[in-house]
Amino acid sequence: MPSFAVRFMWMATLGMTSRSRSTLTSFSTISPFARTPLLGENEEYILSPKLDDLECACGCLEGFLAAKESGNIAVCCIFDNEEVGSSTKQGAGSPFLRDTLRRIALCLGKDEQDFQMMLARSFLVSADNAHAQHPNHGEYADPDNCPYMNEGVVIKFNANQHYATDGRSCAVFRAICTDAGVPFERRLDEVYAGIREVIERTQPEVLAIEKLFYQHNQTTVIGVAEARGVILLAAAQAGLPIYEYTPMQVKQAVTGYGKAVKKQVQEMTRVLLHLPAVPKPDDTADALAMAITFCHTNGNQLNRYTRRVAGPI
Repeated sequence: MPSFAVRFMWMATLGMTSRSRSTLTSFSTISPFARTPLLGENEEYILSPKLDDLECACGCLEGFLAAKESGNIAVCCIFDNEEVGSSTKQGAGSPFLRDTLRRIALCLGKDEQDFQMMLARSFLVSADNAHAQHPNHGEYADPDNCPYMNEGVVIKFNANQHYATDGRSCAVFRAICTDAGVPFERRLDEVYAGIREVIERTQPEVLAIEKLFYQHNQTTVIGVAEARGVILLAAAQAGLPIYEYTPMQVKQAVTGYGKAVKKQVQEMTRVLLHLPAVPKPDDTADALAMAITFCHTNGNQLNRYTRRVAGPI
């Protein structure tokens, strides 16, 4: 049988401080589940409700405690009532988080303008679980887009933006997973949706992309080719001219030396774009270097493509 913890709310009568003279006005019950059974040949499955919330809370807390000093304010939020819409006073839809962050900013001597800028520079990871394909009932999953068990972190997209993922946050999160050596589910439709979202939001006039260059890495060339294919498809459907460049062309255009190392390319990208620091993650620096390559190799079109942009290119 499950055990019950009862949380009492005591309201002391005016002028009385002794608990014995207090009045019990209300109570709420918390029902933790009893030990749950294990399933599978090696007992690798846990049969229990609410595991998604508990797993994400545990993972976020462990990551928060293990995080190194970064110069930013790390915040771990674990909300209640996700299953009923998160709109309660302690749910994710409440003003609790924003109010708390505002009070932190005020305690640091910041004003409202500083607080809004802090929010704009922040990055949010909203954690949940994805439903993996059942090994015995594949008919209940999308045949072309379904996560598989033990294949890594799943990055969720939603066309109506019900999830926090967009093109930028997906790129940042994938870079974090790569740096940490954590696998993640790669779905071509997610890549396609992310590229379409970026195209619709930024309205670019051309697409510059790295030409597939196969040399040593035999394990990733197929995956890269597949992802590159859906990117080209999204660009073609949007009517964008496509320009392709090899890594050597990018290095030559950015540094003047076709065999430059990655750090040299990143530093020259920073210098050419007048940036205060090398762009992070590395994928961002690579994309900017690709854009610089387009500008260098299409000088006669440069004014046309940058007419809308003020300041140095």
